[in-house]
Amino acid sequence: MLKNIINSILYIILTIIIFIFNFYFYSVLPFPFNTINFVIIYLLIFLGIKGHGNLVWLAFFSGFLMDLYSDLYFGVFTISLTFAFLFIYWLYYEFFTNKSVLSLTVMSVITILFFRTFYTGLFIFDGKYLNSDIFIFYLWEMFLTTFFVFIFYFFIDKFILKNKNFR
Repeated sequence: MLKNIINSILYIILTIIIFIFNFYFYSVLPFPFNTINFVIIYLLIFLGIKGHGNLVWLAFFSGFLMDLYSDLYFGVFTISLTFAFLFIYWLYYEFFTNKSVLSLTVMSVITILFFRTFYTGLFIFDGKYLNSDIFIFYLWEMFLTTFFVFIFYFFIDKFILKNKNFR
């Protein structure tokens, strides 16, 4: 019982650190590289390593943190991230049953597609207007985030998970 509480607190602290990391690099890095979404990378790697339902709660908490610093209506990021990871969690257990690097890479593309679809729908519902640059931003985000999910999970899977029993 106490171990579960300590693990939950550590996951929340790690989520806050990843959010700060994401927020910092979004404002510091130049254009193509500021589209990397470290929150989605963290949550997908968490899904690949642990694979349990706390992922949806971490996505909800991450979306809440993103909403605190957003100029949109409160709840846009929370709803988008939570629904995207609820859907990807369902796909993880129904279709992508193996924990391979390739399946996590495909899930990364699907997650970003669903997250940005929900986000854009709520963005338009908010009364904002879309320009063509936002879709270029989405494509760069999909490419770079998927690339880093592949690289990070490949190294974690080959060098850490194969040597120790984390699962």
